[in-house]
Amino acid sequence: SGTFSMRQTPFTSSAAGRIATAAFFGTENVMSVSALTLSDGALAFYFLIKKNDGTSTLGRSVSRDGGKTFTPERTVWDVPSAYYVINNDRLVRISDGRIIAPAAYYPAYKTKYGIYNPAITVLPISDDDGKTWIKSKTEFNKKLGGELKSSPIVVDDTIYVGSTNGKFYSIDTDENINWEFTTGDEILSSPSFVNDTVIFGSNDGSLYCLNESDGDLKWKVDLNNKIISSPTVDEYNNNVYIGSDEGNLTCLDIRDGNVKWSHSVGNKVQTTAAIKGNLVAFASNNGNLYVLNKFTGLEEFTYNPGTVLFNSPITSSPVINGNSLLFGDDSGNVYSLNIEKYEVPGSMQMYYSLAVLIVIIFTIAIKSVYKLFDF
Repeated sequence: SGTFSMRQTPFTSSAAGRIATAAFFGTENVMSVSALTLSDGALAFYFLIKKNDGTSTLGRSVSRDGGKTFTPERTVWDVPSAYYVINNDRLVRISDGRIIAPAAYYPAYKTKYGIYNPAITVLPISDDDGKTWIKSKTEFNKKLGGELKSSPIVVDDTIYVGSTNGKFYSIDTDENINWEFTTGDEILSSPSFVNDTVIFGSNDGSLYCLNESDGDLKWKVDLNNKIISSPTVDEYNNNVYIGSDEGNLTCLDIRDGNVKWSHSVGNKVQTTAAIKGNLVAFASNNGNLYVLNKFTGLEEFTYNPGTVLFNSPITSSPVINGNSLLFGDDSGNVYSLNIEKYEVPGSMQMYYSLAVLIVIIFTIAIKSVYKLFDF
């Protein structure tokens, strides 16, 4: 916790599409993006900053010129020091203007049996438009077994969350377990709620849909490999989109789990898809961002910010605000694209690749000259 002072140098969003970098904060990574409009109309993107000591805090990048430039800054994170998990696009502003960040954190307690490291659900809050965050009085600390490595969701007075022990739980706010459902492996996928059901993936390779009232299985679909991605629901069209380590983004029918289409990208898809209009966006560990037609699964365009030489996996899920498509990659950069124009910016890595190529060509040319004249 405490106040951090940083230089505030704007990023031009047309230059490499970046709105924040890990290097700017002098840290390991930036991840988990949420978009919000501030009270003065400015556009803000909030993200977790993973610090070099393994803990995380919250930063943001603000644009007051319609997305042309962004100024990254640390927020005042006056909450317990820990590693926080917040899924993409989870920050919410309630009617009184307060902003809430549903999170889980992992403090470590020493006991006579060793280190006990449970996950605790907490709601950091901000009453000054996201500049300062404090710990709310509401804290949920329920020992469930295993570890909670995904974000919970709260519907009415019920919390839904999965654990590394392979179980999925429905828990009321008095910490009573309503029901639990057992899968075949760890649950790292965060759930989605739709039509009185909860949908989530498991590392056993299956996507599950359970009745919210009693936890009974409504349908289950095997996608052949681990599901770390979280489901994205399009309730109006009865679609749910999910990625898998098989290398596919799959669209299924919410009502019965019928597969409508599956798009293969040849590498793990661990990000959560984002939807705008007729488009669905997601990213892969192969370093590419994909935008597809959400009804057919056909590709509209792709973007690789790392090019070939500096390719970096993209495990941070994209979010969409207006026409801005935001995502981060494992090199520690956050990018902003215009999803409507189907145009992508040149990245810094592209220029680095060109520089390396020029050096290689120059070196080959010099060697050829030396060989020709027998120097």
